[in-house]
Amino acid sequence: MISTTNGHTQRQWEGKFFRCQMCCWYCRIPLTLAEATKDHLLPVSRGGTDAIANIVPACVDCNRLKSDLTEEEFRAERKRFSALARVGTCVPASNPFPSSGLSQPIEEKELLTALERERKNCDWWRA
Repeated sequence: MISTTNGHTQRQWEGKFFRCQMCCWYCRIPLTLAEATKDHLLPVSRGGTDAIANIVPACVDCNRLKSDLTEEEFRAERKRFSALARVGTCVPASNPFPSSGLSQPIEEKELLTALERERKNCDWWRA
């Protein structure tokens, strides 16, 4: 039996995190899995669900600033306050972890390898 947390499994969350290239959906800063927070594109308070399609990784600051705004409202607010805001593209630099000299932290590399092994046989990857 696969356990679910808030309408999605831990594996679905991990898959979503890696599909977003391990960065904040809004500001694109690199994140580790431990640093990433789950943000609802459409807040639960405004009718959103906990389905993985409504969840994206976000840094603590963006998640706090977004609060109960929709993704579109948050984008509009960020653009209003910052001419440099480019949210939702999630394209990190060629090496998001330059200080470590690694392309990814070792624990995330191992998890990604395990996720890719399971990908061919698991329906959750397509969710």
